[in-house]
Amino acid sequence: MNPPRAGAWDPLKPVPRGFGEERAFKKHPMKSIQYSDNDFPREALCSIRRSRTLADAAGESLKANCSVLVTAIRSGGGQGRRVEELLWSAWNGDYKTGLCDSLTGLDSDIAEAVIAMLGARAHMGGDADDLLRKIIENSGSQPPQKNQE
Repeated sequence: MNPPRAGAWDPLKPVPRGFGEERAFKKHPMKSIQYSDNDFPREALCSIRRSRTLADAAGESLKANCSVLVTAIRSGGGQGRRVEELLWSAWNGDYKTGLCDSLTGLDSDIAEAVIAMLGARAHMGGDADDLLRKIIENSGSQPPQKNQE
């Protein structure tokens, strides 16, 4: 295969804006595409905005589902035990639990609430602690016993 000619059109390289406008293109260190000096800040701002939007939506979803989680844990049944294990795993990560095993067999409302809890932890990080603490306090939950291995 012949090397591309100098000045040949490269489909991977974005076309500079403006007629005849020359810009120095930089290669982003984490991506294989090139950005102009003005594109990278815009991409970063869009990413930050998207992350904040997801975090806000995840927080609202968890707030709306707090009562479902509290009721499930207070019930003391098998579903409540699995929700409690997932809650403590999301709280501090010390209690490892199989996600598939814990979600299998949950009622759809409870499963949706657990997914909202995990989504809030994923998108909000430490900012979800206040909401998780509220669930722990309102349900009277205690850390589950670690399995003796």
